[in-house]
Parts: sequence; structure tokens; C-alpha cells
Amino acid sequence: MKKKSFKKGIIVLIGGFVMFSMLAIFSQAEETLRVGTFDSRAVAIAYGRSGIFEQYIRSLKEKQKKAKEEDDEKLVKELGALGPTMQKVMHQQGFSIASVADILNKVKDGFPKIAEDAGVDIIVSKWEVVYKNPSIEIVDVTSHLVMLFNPDETTLKLLEDLREQKPIALLELLLELKKEK
Repeated sequence: MKKKSFKKGIIVLIGGFVMFSMLAIFSQAEETLRVGTFDSRAVAIAYGRSGIFEQYIRSLKEKQKKAKEEDDEKLVKELGALGPTMQKVMHQQGFSIASVADILNKVKDGFPKIAEDAGVDIIVSKWEVVYKNPSIEIVDVTSHLVMLFNPDETTLKLLEDLREQKPIALLELLLELKKEK
């Protein structure tokens, strides 16, 4: 008789442990996913007015000067085509919703701190969020990203004004740029 009660006790104990574990798992509050979003136009403008961009342009000019001195016509031609092409891309980034991944790559070391400070799990362009589950919290981290480019007061004012402007549709912008040729 004692063996049966011992076995029952063990079964009840194990069953209780399993039930307690399941209750603990299911009763845990769901952790809210926090998504950091940014306005890619602001990033493009901050970059285009930054020392990082200025240094990049200087290095391109130095390469072009050296290529001319060395009569490297192929490189001179490539670098000559780079400027207008880069300007078109920057117009798409600064006035529309074109990706700024190439720009952000230059300051990627700052992302972990921004994510920590803003309490976000992921950072994406706000223009790329096509659906959001109601349980996901969106946090605007544009100002954090912009600060990675050390903007001056004029740039900060431009970016403040940008918030009120809707982006130009990419196709519309490309057609407008084509007309300007």
C-alpha cells in the first residue's frame, strides 16, 4: 500500500511541476517587439551636408587630378561620369524614398548604441514598413541616425522642415530629373 501511495505522490508531484511550468510559460507577459524606423531622406540630407561626404568628394577629386596627370583617360572618364550619376542617386535619396543603405554603411558602428538608447530590436526605413502587427511598437530613430553625421544647425533646421514634406514618388522624381537634362 505504501508503494502505491508513493507512486501516486510522485505522479502528482511531476504533474504539478509540469502544470506549474506550463502556467509559467503561458502567463509570461508577451514582450513587445520595438522597431526603430527612420526617414531615409533625412539620412541622405545629413550625409550630403556632412564632413564624411565632403571628405569623400575631396578624395574623388584627388583621384581625378592624379588620373589626369597620369593620362589615365579611362579612369578620368569613369570619375567624370560618377559625379552626375551620384547626384541623381542623391536626389532620389534626399527627395524620394530610395535606399540609403550605402550611406548608413559608413556609420554602422553607431547602430548598436542607437538601438540600445532607443530600446529597439531592429532599425528599418519607415518607407519599407508595409504592414505592422498592432502588438509591434514603432519608435522613430531618425534624429539618432542623423546625429551620426554631426549635422550643423542649418542642417538640423532643414531636417526639421523635412518632416512636414511628403516624399516625391520615385517615378515622378526620375521623370522630372530626365526633363532637366
